[in-house]
Amino acid sequence: MYHARGCPIRMSQILLTSEELKWLENLRFVTDIQKVTSNRMFLVKDLIETEKMDSFLSEHYDQMGSHDPIVTGSLFMKRYAFLSVIGLFSMSMLGKRFDLSPDNVFIIDDEKNGLWMPGFYLKDSSVTKISTDRVQRKEYISHLFKDHLNLIMTSVRKVTKLSSLIMWENVAVYIYWLYEIVKDHPSLVGIDQQAEKDFALLLEETEACLFGEYHKNPLKRYYTEKVHVDGIEEKVRVRKTCCFSYELAEGERLRCNSCPQTCNIRTRKEPII
Repeated sequence: MYHARGCPIRMSQILLTSEELKWLENLRFVTDIQKVTSNRMFLVKDLIETEKMDSFLSEHYDQMGSHDPIVTGSLFMKRYAFLSVIGLFSMSMLGKRFDLSPDNVFIIDDEKNGLWMPGFYLKDSSVTKISTDRVQRKEYISHLFKDHLNLIMTSVRKVTKLSSLIMWENVAVYIYWLYEIVKDHPSLVGIDQQAEKDFALLLEETEACLFGEYHKNPLKRYYTEKVHVDGIEEKVRVRKTCCFSYELAEGERLRCNSCPQTCNIRTRKEPII
């Protein structure tokens, strides 16, 4: 664990505009360590070790709202999925890339509305331009997933016995969300074509190797058509796996709109947030 207060790590120069920084901050990217209220920082490289991942999850049982390792592991991956959102947003929407190596990333304890909502801080937060060249973009995707998120998932799986299918869908739903907002947000007009190409690349079945030692693309399997579900105004993409949010403290309040347990029977007694 590293302490934010008095931390000897100094930020490198950030080559991002103020507007870009605002976008990234909304995606839980920490740009100014001095503004962090928590003093608990964890180097991601350490969490790849199963003993340290086990210790991390155990320390956060109360904060996450469950003492069940499987539930805690799933919630952890749902929150950790935002690192992939940060990485892909920088590539597709900003045309820039971060160094997201596990030894360059810290996860920082934080809360929002009583829920554990960690942030992400980089020792070296400088960026470099990334071209539209397909090879460069594939290399960056592999850097983010195969060399980082896949390693974290492996550690979580060994500690909690949580299915990789659940973890990948926890990540996938936020990636789908990211690329869907590009189509609707007025300030992102003009970058939608490149973002569409990047999203298609992320879902290519032949590119499964970008995510780890997989024969099938772990993001593609969950990309299904959205459907109407009773009790929900907008169409939703029903999950194939359950993330176990309903088993947390106040779980029914936290149940996903796309929960397969409720969506697949197409009825609800009351709106679920």
